[in-house]
Amino acid sequence: MAQLYSPALSSSAQNKQLLRWIQNHPQLRDELAREGWVKGTRRLTSMQVRIIVAYLGEP
Repeated sequence: MAQLYSPALSSSAQNKQLLRWIQNHPQLRDELAREGWVKGTRRLTSMQVRIIVAYLGEP
């Protein structure tokens, strides 16, 4: 997912950027946490993906 949102960045930078967006958006972070997301999660459930897209838009 991070790659889709930031294709010009390196893999590491892509992940850091997505994490920054999540951490800086309290409602997104809280909703993801309710669905089982924790910092460092590398695989997202389909529900978590839908939540991210709902807040950040289509990549």
